[in-house]
Amino acid sequence: MANGRLVPGPQTAASQGSVNLTGATISTPEASAAWQLQPVVGRGIKGAFVNPVQPALSRIGRDAPLHDQAWFDKIHILPRELDLGEIVSEEKIDVEVWNSFRNRAKLLTAINVTGSDGISTIPTGAFHFPATLSKVYTVVIAGEGDPIIDAILTWIFTGISSSGTNLHIVGFRLTPFSWPPNGGGGGGGDGGGDQGGSIEETFGYLTDIIVSQDGMEQRRQLRAVPVGSISYSTLFESLQDAQLANAVLYGNSAGVFGVPRWQFRSELVSAAAINDTILFCDPTNLPFEVGGLCFLWKSPTSWEAHAINSIASDRIVLNLPLRKAWPIGTAIYPMVRGRSPFGQAFRWETLTFGGMDVVFEVEGFRP
Repeated sequence: MANGRLVPGPQTAASQGSVNLTGATISTPEASAAWQLQPVVGRGIKGAFVNPVQPALSRIGRDAPLHDQAWFDKIHILPRELDLGEIVSEEKIDVEVWNSFRNRAKLLTAINVTGSDGISTIPTGAFHFPATLSKVYTVVIAGEGDPIIDAILTWIFTGISSSGTNLHIVGFRLTPFSWPPNGGGGGGGDGGGDQGGSIEETFGYLTDIIVSQDGMEQRRQLRAVPVGSISYSTLFESLQDAQLANAVLYGNSAGVFGVPRWQFRSELVSAAAINDTILFCDPTNLPFEVGGLCFLWKSPTSWEAHAINSIASDRIVLNLPLRKAWPIGTAIYPMVRGRSPFGQAFRWETLTFGGMDVVFEVEGFRP
């Protein structure tokens, strides 16, 4: 039975078995070992050989949203909202524009700004966006312009709704009055020593008094944060300083001033580089506040102001990176917002030397 079939002819004991199978061979099976016998329906005998291999199926992929948000086939502006807080000088913010269309290029035809002046982009103008291209634009906010910033910056693409390709920018501009009181590193020098001049801070509280029939009184505080004023006398040691201070007060008479609180001083204990956001100093027991302003000062023409993001025992963290480098020992002051209530009296001592008594009305600063 070498090939699996009975050999016709007479059967003997010797042909029905063997005690020595050395050298015996088995022929190749007539069907694959993986094949199975399929029974014939309704019959108890074996059926035909079948191949159980599953036939190949056609599978087609389909596009679907990612985490319930359709990221593709759109123009993305990142971020979509920008709160600048107080702007005291030129600011530059990076904004990413991404063409997430996977199979189509898109044409940028223009970049429009509405609502406020002093806002521009680098680069500007038309641009061809190939499919999936991401490009970073620098949005420049000038230090001078409308006191209140509420602008819509829109990238206009052919065939794309502008309602989804815009950036909302809010904030307001400040003009720091950077001349310190008499007796401290002021004038036009590079001082920065202790501000020894006389500074007067006046605080105003508002109270409601309820009087009972028997004359007893109950008093209620109506202001969570006091209002007040800051006043001091300053000197100008050069004609340039005097003219510049006069121009600042006159040109911003209707706007908001940044007023340093010169009596509260800290210093950098390590140098701060361009684009750093951390000022290593000792702000403890000084009226620095999260959301408020800090003022780095070297001279009336060399300074930098920033909004405060957070405060620790050994550092102040800024909302935006520094625009210039500052050495160890640089003076840091808390800054508040104030307005000039009336014309400031300017005194000319000589043709090149003068001074003035400045007064600023301040809202929302703690004693």
